[in-house]
Amino acid sequence: MPRLTFTGATAGNIAMQALLNLRRRWFPPAQPAPDPAATALTNARALLVHAAAAGKPVQNTVVQPILDMQAALAVPPVPAATEQAFYVALTELARATADISKRPRDKREYPFEDAVEDAEQLLKHAAETGTAVPPNAATAIIAARTALKTNALTDQIRGTFYAAYSDLSKLFGDVTAETIRNCGSPLTRQALRRDRTWALTVTALVALVSIITFVADSTVKKINEDIAGANDLAAKLRVGLTPGDGSQDISAVLAGNPCSQVTEPQPGGGNAPRVRTVADVNQLQEFAGTTRALQSRGVKLNDMLRLITFSRFEECNPFAVTCSAEKEGADQNYTEKETNRKNLALRLQISAIVNYPAEVLCRISTYQDVRSFATNVRDNYASVIGAVTSYALPIVYALLGAYAYRLRLFADTIRKRSYHPSFSDSARMITAVIAGAICGLFNPAQGLALSPLAGAFLVGYGVELFFKLLDTLINSFGSGGPGATPVKP
Repeated sequence: MPRLTFTGATAGNIAMQALLNLRRRWFPPAQPAPDPAATALTNARALLVHAAAAGKPVQNTVVQPILDMQAALAVPPVPAATEQAFYVALTELARATADISKRPRDKREYPFEDAVEDAEQLLKHAAETGTAVPPNAATAIIAARTALKTNALTDQIRGTFYAAYSDLSKLFGDVTAETIRNCGSPLTRQALRRDRTWALTVTALVALVSIITFVADSTVKKINEDIAGANDLAAKLRVGLTPGDGSQDISAVLAGNPCSQVTEPQPGGGNAPRVRTVADVNQLQEFAGTTRALQSRGVKLNDMLRLITFSRFEECNPFAVTCSAEKEGADQNYTEKETNRKNLALRLQISAIVNYPAEVLCRISTYQDVRSFATNVRDNYASVIGAVTSYALPIVYALLGAYAYRLRLFADTIRKRSYHPSFSDSARMITAVIAGAICGLFNPAQGLALSPLAGAFLVGYGVELFFKLLDTLINSFGSGGPGATPVKP
């Protein structure tokens, strides 16, 4: 076998060639950037082929600048006039061969294209709900879509389509392509989320106010019962100190402060009234307990009222430094209030040597202070809650009724695929607020055994009741409103 021999120069060339091949493989040379004009010419020729395949005639004023551009690119440089005419022709060619069925829907200057898209949406809805569609109507709509794609619309196709579209729309009534799209629109979900948030907020506010007023009304009822019972006990205790025959003398007690004489020996000797039986102690104990209960309920009602009105209707407690005005300044009567607070409890040393008349009169004096505090708090609560119940709560209940109606209508229209947002929704809410503000004057629930707040809720739920009431009132004066029947002479 012959042996191959390489000279040094030949071996070096082979090695150099191998390195160059590796370099080309690992580091390929950068490709030159494509010529924009050549790319545009390729697109123009493709559009000409598409127009020819679709049977779309193209004007010579469009074809010739393209041919001129092709010739100029073969022998550069390209004249500026030739390039400008080419791009104008390319724009016209792209517009002429575009599929007009793909135009965006947000451009409302294409009513026929929008109608075709809406008709196809109804066809889809009919197929999903199992609604039978006349075959000629479906064929006409599909033919209109095909004509749009091929840009082969004629007046006959348009007329046949609109007749089929009209027949299709009659099958669904209030359901349209727009309402079907609205049911799945993000704006619809956003509106539902907003209404749900507001409805829950108003419901929580109504529930909170209802709980506060229920507790406060129960406290007021107990205060009235305590005052009535304590008044009766005070009268019995006071009459027991001075019988009709005048045999008992309490003039010494009446001359000074009875609370300061409780622990002193009882004056008057045998003519002064004393504790005779257990019934006397029980009666006095019951009176003291009623006084303490009245004081406690008055403080609780005062705290609730202070919370509701932000301390605008705060009543100063005569037995503790609770009034904010007294806390800000040094209360000069703190010592006296500490003493009065001790007077709320009954002394344990009631016996023959304890001043029983002073104890009874001190008890009555303390009760009078408690009664004055409790009645002032009760009157403040009645004025505040009366204003809220008469003017503020009807608005809130009417607004809650409007949201209840709106959510019910929303669910019904979404289920039927007939939801259509309208500016009348906000107008209805405003009307409900106005109706709630003045429903206390008209009392639309009169004769229905409903509370004014329930009437406000009904007015908000159906503002038509409010309009009907207004029309009836205006009609009674001889002038009819919208929808009212004029009074016949």
